[in-house]
Amino acid sequence: MGERVPHRARSAMFAPLDQTGRVEAVTRRLVDAITLGLFADGEQLPTEAELAGQFGVSTVT
Repeated sequence: MGERVPHRARSAMFAPLDQTGRVEAVTRRLVDAITLGLFADGEQLPTEAELAGQFGVSTVT
C-alpha cells in the first residue's frame, strides 16, 4: 500500500462536483479515495481549503 498513486487517479477523484448532492458526493469521494489507497498510510488529507478548491465547492460544504 505504500506505493505512489498515479496523478491521474487523484485528479479524477478530486475533480469538480455536480451541483446536486455536494455534501454526499464529497463524503463519498473522500471515503473512496481512502478505501482505494490513494493516500499512503499516515498521509494527511489536503487542507479543507485545498479540498474545497479541488472539488469546486465552498468550505462550508
